[in-house]
Amino acid sequence: MKTPNQWELIKVRCRSCKKVFMGNLFRKLCDVCRDKRMKESQKRYQKNNPNNSTRKRMIRNREFIRNYKKDKKCEMCGYNKYPEILDFHHKNKKIKTATVSNLMKTLKSLDVIQKEIDKCILVCPNCHRELHIKEGWWKLNGKK
Repeated sequence: MKTPNQWELIKVRCRSCKKVFMGNLFRKLCDVCRDKRMKESQKRYQKNNPNNSTRKRMIRNREFIRNYKKDKKCEMCGYNKYPEILDFHHKNKKIKTATVSNLMKTLKSLDVIQKEIDKCILVCPNCHRELHIKEGWWKLNGKK
C-alpha cells in the first residue's frame, strides 16, 4: 500500500460531522465544519477582547489628558519641565466622583472627564504628596 504524499488529495473523514471529503493529511475538518469553527472562534475573540472602537476611545481619552497637561505647570511651585507627570488633585474631596485616571480607563466620555478635571488642580508629585500630608491622609491610614 502506497503512503500518500502530504499534499496529495485523498478521502478524509471530518472529525466533527464524520462526513467523507477530499482533503490532504493536514486537513481534519470539512468546509462546513471549518467555517462553523472559524465563526465560533471569531465570536469568542470579539467577546474576550476589546473591539476597535474601545481601543480608539482609550487612545482618544489618553490624548485628551496629554493635550490638557501639555502647556500647564504645577499650580503650587510652577514646575513645568515634564508636564506629563503632573497629577490631578481634587480641591474638594466631597464632590469627587472618581479619579481622572480611572475615568480615562473606564472609557467615559470627554465631557465626564472634563467635568472631573474642572474639580481639580494640577500639581507636581512632590506638591501632591505635601497636600495629602497637610490633609492628614496618613492619620487616617494609621501611620505616624
